[in-house]
Amino acid sequence: MTQPFDNSSYENKVIVIEPTIKSSEFRDFLVESTIQLLETTGIRIQSIRTEGCFIILRLCDPSLNVIAIDILKKTSGISFIFFGVAIEPCYDTIVNTVFAFYSNSLISGKTYFIHIKSASMSWEDEKPILDQFDLEFHLNNELFSKFAKSIRVDNDKTAEIVIYILLSGKICYISMLSIRGQSIIPLNYLQDAIVCPIFDNVSLISLVKVLNSGYIPIPLFFFSRKDDLKRLLKAFENIISAYPIDLIEIYLISIENQVTELTQKVQAYEAKKKLHKVGNNSVSWLIFRMTKSMMTEDPIFKMKMVELPLTPYAHPRWLIRDVIENFRESGRTIFTPLLFNNGTREFEVDIFELTKKGFLIDYHGTDIEQQIEFNQWEYKNFQKEILYNSYPSNSKVVKKIVLRVRKDDILDIFNSI
Repeated sequence: MTQPFDNSSYENKVIVIEPTIKSSEFRDFLVESTIQLLETTGIRIQSIRTEGCFIILRLCDPSLNVIAIDILKKTSGISFIFFGVAIEPCYDTIVNTVFAFYSNSLISGKTYFIHIKSASMSWEDEKPILDQFDLEFHLNNELFSKFAKSIRVDNDKTAEIVIYILLSGKICYISMLSIRGQSIIPLNYLQDAIVCPIFDNVSLISLVKVLNSGYIPIPLFFFSRKDDLKRLLKAFENIISAYPIDLIEIYLISIENQVTELTQKVQAYEAKKKLHKVGNNSVSWLIFRMTKSMMTEDPIFKMKMVELPLTPYAHPRWLIRDVIENFRESGRTIFTPLLFNNGTREFEVDIFELTKKGFLIDYHGTDIEQQIEFNQWEYKNFQKEILYNSYPSNSKVVKKIVLRVRKDDILDIFNSI
């Protein structure tokens, strides 16, 4: 039988930090803050490294782990922090280790929440050996069968115990003690506004993540039909009214001509090549390209940061890769709140929350065939013949609006167009 981690050993004990913002830039910012803070308190660091957006910390004296996380939990920008152990990613080992750490609390009937995350940040990162949803299902069944008196709850805020598990490539980190941090973003980090292209329900979900992260968004509304713009503006008004923002600049950009031209080219190409769905997401690709063009050429949008509403639940891999590479070449700092650590369950909850804000959902998921709809050669050919030939030479801002949140009626803006 696989044995649990030896609690008497110090060598595998670590501190794990989950940043609020899932980006390499903010992670590196938090690494510097962590080093400076611990150095001022006399706590020596043996090693500090990163896995995805997570920070893995080892102290010279592991007996100071509790003191260290008590200090670090007060740092702004930390979603969760825990000290625990690094073990092999094996179902039995994980279950036995969780039993060893939490048996006394679970036997007494305390409520618990299982919090499992993946350290992968991109398609190129090494994927965990175990699937996080399979592990959660397996672990919950084991806990229920052994500790029937304990109750699993649906969120960490109501749980008496949070069992935090971080899955990396060939290693797994399990918490002995986990603490929710200060999710407020440090003010010395949020110095720049962030450009947010908005054109569908996915981009609205991404906007919510931007607002929750403490950024000040500069929304660019792309629309080809006025009815689409009306729905976007109304949903935006419902979202923004919940935040302590009094004034916000928004920009309305008509893409009717570009979309008509691109659609005709795509349909002709598909008919000529006898292909199906090769042009899916072409309009999204066009909007991302237009956003980059505007940030490069228009002095109004010379911001350093851009939010990209990309998610594997709505966009194929070729689009995600192409858009990210394109923006990286421009030197912009990219924020992709829906791309990492936002699983199927979280995405479904986001969709549900958006419907409650009055937005009619017209997207029902990505057909898996769309991910493999054409081979690499066919995509390169399509990209060369259609997409790059549809690159926008200019983008017209129909209107710039300064909205007084909770005072102005956003539909008055719509009626004035």
